[in-house]
Amino acid sequence: MVHYKKKNKFNALLLGLIVFINILFFNGSVHSYTINEQSLWEAKYLIQKNSIYDLPLEGVNSNDINEVIKYLKDPYSQYFTKEEFEKFVMGINQSFHGIGIYNESVPEGIKVDSFLPGSSAQEAGLKVGDIIISADGNSLKGLDLSKAVKYIKGEIGTFVKLTVKRGETILNYNVERKEIKIPTVEGELLDNNVAYILIESFGEDTPQLLNEKFKEMKSKGAEKYIIDLRNNTGGYTNSAYDILGYFIGDNVATVMKDSKNNEYKYKAQKHDYIIDKDIILLVNEYTASASEILSAALKDYNKALLVGNKTYGKGVQQTIFSLSNGDVIKLTTHSFYSPLGKEINGVGITPDINSGKVDPLRIAELLFSGKASTMDKSHLVKIIGENKKEYYIDLNKARDKNYRKAFKHILNSTKEGNIFIGTQSGWNKLTKKDIANEVNIYFNDYSKLPKLVKSKEKATFKIKLNKNVDSKTVNSNTIKLINEQTFEEIKGDFNLEKDNEIIFSPLQASKLQGNYILLVEGLKDIDGNELKNKTLLPVQFQ
Repeated sequence: MVHYKKKNKFNALLLGLIVFINILFFNGSVHSYTINEQSLWEAKYLIQKNSIYDLPLEGVNSNDINEVIKYLKDPYSQYFTKEEFEKFVMGINQSFHGIGIYNESVPEGIKVDSFLPGSSAQEAGLKVGDIIISADGNSLKGLDLSKAVKYIKGEIGTFVKLTVKRGETILNYNVERKEIKIPTVEGELLDNNVAYILIESFGEDTPQLLNEKFKEMKSKGAEKYIIDLRNNTGGYTNSAYDILGYFIGDNVATVMKDSKNNEYKYKAQKHDYIIDKDIILLVNEYTASASEILSAALKDYNKALLVGNKTYGKGVQQTIFSLSNGDVIKLTTHSFYSPLGKEINGVGITPDINSGKVDPLRIAELLFSGKASTMDKSHLVKIIGENKKEYYIDLNKARDKNYRKAFKHILNSTKEGNIFIGTQSGWNKLTKKDIANEVNIYFNDYSKLPKLVKSKEKATFKIKLNKNVDSKTVNSNTIKLINEQTFEEIKGDFNLEKDNEIIFSPLQASKLQGNYILLVEGLKDIDGNELKNKTLLPVQFQ
């Protein structure tokens, strides 16, 4: 089970969908302008020519660029100094200057929580749990985190002297500040054949990193793909088009409209291969902008099943314009729509399976857990998705306590008639009544015995087998008593009374009340052969 640290990058400003335009300005009039006046004039000109929002008279008459931008009443338009813009671009590319630590504020200073890849702090000898109490002689005690880290940050290649408290020991380190780049693409192979790929943002090198990850996953035997766009708030337009080419070829990626309502269709980048495997795309309320271009196109072309929560709904693109003084302004210049013309801005994209509060990754893992190629399908549940494709759930995984909520959510959110339970030779369609009886579904592949009614005073079970049992296999993995409603496992003692008789005595039997299930599976005989029959005994305690 993968657990990448999902960062919520939704601060005051979305990364957005970005394109760059450099414009060379000159002033042909006889008037003489200062640098600030020239930049102000340029900014007003660019806004009136390119923004999809009108600039009111107050903005036209304003003598401050920041005020002019505010009059647009657009949360995505912004003015950057040259230095501020460099930091903004670094954020998109996930590149940072520093010593490479994740940290938190504590009363004594800054506590090291973890390290970024290539961390110079880790290379210098710092460890997780260390508390940085001073930087270059400046005490960090009692400072807000934002103020404290300013003493640590600095230009690449310079050093910062850190005083560190480790337990009761005080240590000193001289740490170099470096450029640290966090990959925008991460991933691993799950269950031997499912590729999980997380795209953090649409940076400049994201398409290349994704291409490398695709090839790596293919070499490892990937047959299905889970693409995670949760909390991905956007990035570069060209990166989105490039990435889409791996899924839809050079078909239309999005439809753009400018300030004059002119319509433009942009195609995806053509590559030498297309991912033609089953794909599940994970989205949430922080999936925005470039991520929504990708999500909308995959949904329109029926290339993926979307699982998660409705996306943010940022269907507008920003363009970066350079000013003659080196500063830049970011303006909303286009609105964009899905390839089929569906609106995104203010609407978002509705997933095929709304996961609610259930982890969508667990839902995706379940949908990809089974294989329909087996003759005996009694351990499988088949789901027909909103995209009309078939997904197979392995009941062994569904019974895992980490996946039960996800399995129940799938059953309850799938349309009636689109759920099938496997048999030894085929499939049976499930009704709502069938689904309400969850136990029969979860344990469809078990042999079921008649229900047994027992008193708490006589809660002991005697399990008799037709072969002598290997005592090493008699344990809580092969014999389980579980609560029918909660699946909580009841602990107990195991004794082999005879070579073929097992005594199971539940602990705290006096607390047992209601319906339970005794499960027996995986026992082996003295020759090491597994006793294949899975058996289920319904039990009611009175």
